[in-house]
Amino acid sequence: MSTTVGAVAGMAGTSVSALNSARYSPGATGQPSSPTKDQEPSSCWRYRPGASTGSTTAPPSAGLLGRTHRRGHRHPAVGLALELGLGEAEPCSLREHLGRMHLRRGNSTGKAQVGGMTDDEETYIGQRVRQIRARRGITQQVLADRAGLSRSVLAKYEAGLRPVDSRRTMLALAQALGCTLGDLTGSDDRIDPSTSAFHRAVPAIETALWTQGNITDTRRPRTLKELTTAVVQASQLRHAGDYATLGPLLPDLLTDAYRLTESGSTQAWDLLATAAYGVSSALRQRGHDALAWTAVQESERAASHADSLAPVAAAQFLKSQVLAARPGALAASLSVASGTADRLTPEAATRGELETVGMARLQAGFAETLAGGDAQPHLEEAAELASRLNDAQPGHSTARNRTFGPANVALWQLSSAVERREPGVALRIAETLDPTQLPNGVRHAQYFVEVGRAYAMKRDHRSALHALLRGEHAAPQHVRGLSPVRELVGAMLREARRDLATGELGKLAKRVGVVSV
Repeated sequence: MSTTVGAVAGMAGTSVSALNSARYSPGATGQPSSPTKDQEPSSCWRYRPGASTGSTTAPPSAGLLGRTHRRGHRHPAVGLALELGLGEAEPCSLREHLGRMHLRRGNSTGKAQVGGMTDDEETYIGQRVRQIRARRGITQQVLADRAGLSRSVLAKYEAGLRPVDSRRTMLALAQALGCTLGDLTGSDDRIDPSTSAFHRAVPAIETALWTQGNITDTRRPRTLKELTTAVVQASQLRHAGDYATLGPLLPDLLTDAYRLTESGSTQAWDLLATAAYGVSSALRQRGHDALAWTAVQESERAASHADSLAPVAAAQFLKSQVLAARPGALAASLSVASGTADRLTPEAATRGELETVGMARLQAGFAETLAGGDAQPHLEEAAELASRLNDAQPGHSTARNRTFGPANVALWQLSSAVERREPGVALRIAETLDPTQLPNGVRHAQYFVEVGRAYAMKRDHRSALHALLRGEHAAPQHVRGLSPVRELVGAMLREARRDLATGELGKLAKRVGVVSV
C-alpha cells in the first residue's frame, strides 16, 4: 500500500525523519535492513504486543525495525506496528508493510511522494477525519469508541491505508465528530468546470424557494402546457445526470410553477410538487443538502393540494433520502419511507403511484441496510409493486419515476449488498442484471459504480477501474461528483505503482478531483 510519510509518522507518534530512518537504517551488519529483491533476510525478528521490549529481546541483526531505543524506550516503528494492527502478522510484517507503501524520502520539490501523488495533492475522507479530530482535540481512541470502530481501523482510515467505503461508517464518524457528511466528503465538484453552471444557479434557486416565486421578473409566465413540457424536460436532464444544463433552468421553472398555483388549479399544484421534487433531488446530488430539504418541504406542501398519491409518495421518498445523509437521522429516514409505503401501497393504482410508492419502499430497504437491519422484506414488497406496472393505467399526474421497475429493484439489491460489504453477493446479483435494461444515464452509471466498489472490496482493482470508467462514460458529471467514487479512486491510486499513476487510473483521479490537475 501507499500513504504519505507525514500521515504514517503521525500514527506512530513520531517524526518523518525518524520513520524514514527506521525504513532505511542499516542493521548490525551495516547493510540495509530491508532485503534486496533477490535475497530474503537471514534473520528477521517480529515484535508482538505484550512481549518484552527490552534490548535483549531482539537478536543483534534485527536492525532498527526490530529494536527498541536504549533505556527501554519503544522505537517509533513498534508504535506504528501497533497502530496498523500488524503486531501478530507475518514475520517482519512491519518492514514488508512499509515496503508495500512505497514511502519516499521526498521528490525534487522536497515534498513526500507516494506513487504519483504528493502530500498536498491527496484528498480522502480519512484525511478530513484526522483534521477535524485534531481540531476537536479528540484522540484516536476516543473517536474510535464513539464511532464504534477499532483504533487500528480508524488509524488506517486516517493514513489512507483503507478507504472509508461504507455510508454507515461515514455517518458514524460524522456523528462522533459533530460534523456533516459533506464535511467529510468535501465539495470539490463545486469548482469543477463541468458542473459549475449548476452551482452558479443555486443562489437564484434559493431565492425562488424563499420567496415562493414572488421576485422581480419581467418574463411572460408560461402556460400550464408549456410548463408541463419544461418539467418533463428537466426530469429527463436530471435522470441523464446533465446537471450543467439543468441548473440554469431551475430558478425560472420554480418561479413559473409558483405563479401558476395562484389559480388554485390542482394541476398547477401537481406541477409545482414535481418541479420542487426535481430541484430537491438535483440539489441533494450536488451536495446542497440544506437547500434540498427546503425544496422537498415545498414539494410536500404542493402535493397536499394535488389530486394524486404520486407527488405525495415522491416527496416522502426524497425526504427519507435527505434524512439518510444526516448523522443521527437514520431512524427518521426509515420511519418516513416505510410509513409512506405502508400507508399508500393499498391505494396505489396508476403507474405513477406504483412507481413513486415503489421507490419509497426501496428507500425503506436501503435505510434499513444503513441501520444494520434486514432490507429483504422491503425489497420483496418493491418487487411485487414492480410486477403490477404493466397492467396499471398511466394516470394524469406529472409525478413519475420511470426508473422504477424489476431491473431497478435488482439494482437496489446490488447497492444494499455493497453497503453490507458483501462483494461476492453483489457481483452475483450484478451477473443476473442486464444494465441495458436500466435507463441510460444515472441508473446505468450507478450499476457500474456499485460493481466497481464490489470488485475493489475483493482487491481486483483492474476490474474495479474498468467498471468505474464505464460508469463515468454513462453519466460523467454524476459519477465524478460521487464521494464513494473519489474515495475509491484515491485508495486505488495510493496503492498503485508510480508508473501507473499516469495511466487511466491517474487520469480518472484528476477528473474526479482526487489530485490536482
